[in-house]
Formats: sequence, structure tokens, C-alpha cells
Amino acid sequence: MTEQTLYQQLGVGKAAGDGEILRALRTKAESGEFSLEKIREIKSVLLDEAKRAEYDKTIEPKPLSDEENAKVQQVIAQYQMQMAMESAKDDRLEFFQSKMGKMVLFLIAVVVLSLLIGLII
Repeated sequence: MTEQTLYQQLGVGKAAGDGEILRALRTKAESGEFSLEKIREIKSVLLDEAKRAEYDKTIEPKPLSDEENAKVQQVIAQYQMQMAMESAKDDRLEFFQSKMGKMVLFLIAVVVLSLLIGLII
């Protein structure tokens, strides 16, 4: 399991401003969830622009290995194939429904005409 980032521990986003960070720290302190030492540590990193930029570099996602990238590409290809098959299925269903609708209308017209002709004769 990966360790939570300081942002996740605070419950704020990476783009959080100083005010939002301070409010989250105050909430954690009041609830007793964070020690004074932990609060000082987080404040020293996230409220100092240079330290925060350095910290953010350490938590950025690492590039995928060739093996991981191949697996991702395989999943994407499978998903695209599934979507294409569902789209083709929907197209066939729509075609069938439109043809059936026209056929039903034609049959209704034939029945009505037959009844009218039967009444006239």
C-alpha cells in the first residue's frame, strides 16, 4: 500500500491554497488527529513555496515501465474493440427496428384498406 501524501492526509487537493491548508490543519489539530510535531512538519513543507515545489516533484507519478505500458495498451485495445462491437450491435438493432416499424405500418395500412374494401363491396 502506498503512503498517503501530505495533501491526502489533510484532505485537500494539490492545488489548495494557504488558507485551505491552514483550515485543514486547524481541523486536524482540534480533533486531535495530528500532533503538534506533525502540524509543524506539514506547515513547513506546504506553506513554503520552494519546499512545496520540491515536495510536489517527489509525489508526481513515475513513468510506466515498458511492460506496464504494454498492459495498458492491451486494455485500451480491448475496450475499443468492445465499444466497436456494441456500436455495431446498436446500429443493427436500429436498422432492424426502423425496417420493422415500416413493415408494421404497411401491414396496418393493408388491413385498413382491406376493411374499407370489404365495407364497400
